Amino acid sequence: MDPTNGNFKYPGFGGFGNPPAANPRVKIINDLYMSVFGRKPDGVSLNFYINQKDFDENVVRKQMIESTEHKNLIANREKVEELNQKVDELNGELKNINNIITDKNVEIEELNKLLNIKSGEISKIREELKGVIQNQKTEINELNEINAKSASLVDKIKGLIKNLLGKS
Repeated sequence: MDPTNGNFKYPGFGGFGNPPAANPRVKIINDLYMSVFGRKPDGVSLNFYINQKDFDENVVRKQMIESTEHKNLIANREKVEELNQKVDELNGELKNINNIITDKNVEIEELNKLLNIKSGEISKIREELKGVIQNQKTEINELNEINAKSASLVDKIKGLIKNLLGKS
């Protein structure tokens, strides 16, 4: 590799630069890389496969499929599928939770409306009770006055009876 410009050297293809597009191995290797790894080959890998003495597409495919990179991709794919399934499950649970929250919010709104109605009724009852209590206090005061007058009258009647009895 030329450290100044990042180009790879392809022996047998004229020095630094890209390999000639006419080389049929380039297309085969690019296609294999895309189908096996889902990416284009890096320069070192492309150089390796282009320069294989006994190039055989099936052998190269088998090497790629048996590579650690491919095995890791397969393992990671399975993990991704498991994680995607878990995400789907969690999204379902989240949807259920959101529905429950929506239902609970509606319920809370209804309960708040009822609470406001009850609070209004309680306020009315308190006002009515204040009036009743005030009336009762007035009646008690009136009864106390009557009792006081009655006591005074009883005392006067007792005095009269005493005087009448004492004079006879």
